[in-house]
Amino acid sequence: MKYHLETIPVWEAFHREDECPVCAIYHKLEGEYLDTALGGAAMDPDIRLMTNELGFCRDHLEMLYLMRKRLPLALMLLTHLQEIEKDLAAPEKLLIDPEGAKSGLFRRAPSEEESVRRLLDVLGKHNSTCLVCDQIARNMDRYLYTILHLYQKDPQFRETLTAGKGFCLPHFEALLTFAEKTLHGAVRQEFFRDLCKVEKENLYRLEGEVEHFTKMFDFRNVKGDFGSSKDAVPRVIGKLRGTPSERSDGIETL
Repeated sequence: MKYHLETIPVWEAFHREDECPVCAIYHKLEGEYLDTALGGAAMDPDIRLMTNELGFCRDHLEMLYLMRKRLPLALMLLTHLQEIEKDLAAPEKLLIDPEGAKSGLFRRAPSEEESVRRLLDVLGKHNSTCLVCDQIARNMDRYLYTILHLYQKDPQFRETLTAGKGFCLPHFEALLTFAEKTLHGAVRQEFFRDLCKVEKENLYRLEGEVEHFTKMFDFRNVKGDFGSSKDAVPRVIGKLRGTPSERSDGIETL
């Protein structure tokens, strides 16, 4: 599969010197799609069809609410609720009025187990979809590909990556998985080596910082300097599970 290269956002993310530059790319995409969802495109018929069908996950609904664009959000929620009600109508009827679900002289009513399964299938679909998550997922591969391309073609980028702060564990896994499918031969071996080396170094760095943070609560260190460990806890959480969005009230408040 061919991917369109997006080198500028990748370089910008790596120059931020965050705990995970891929998280920075993710949040850039996330912000763009959240703005689109409540912008002029919200009234576009094709966008509304996707919104009605997919809805949003809990995190992205909260972020949309925090954007304080109440009317477009309310209009989207209205038509999405109507779509859900339409999808739930048939399986709910099977449970509310099983005898009424019969059609024809010899057709049996569905069993309770069958009716519950149909209802759970509909709920499972609606509880597992998010328009913003889907849009991000469709675009992240091209940024992972761009990172691998720059690693192969640009010695300065390779130096920047190996001198950086590594990646959160989910994106560390994503890069290894994508490289395993995309790279070949010596360059794949070099990428695995460099990625593991920088990740190991930075996990040890964070371990030292959070250990220093804990020691600062000893009464003997009451006048000591927290230094870089002052925000070690949220950074470790971000390293383990991914850096939270600046648009959320996530672990930034710790």
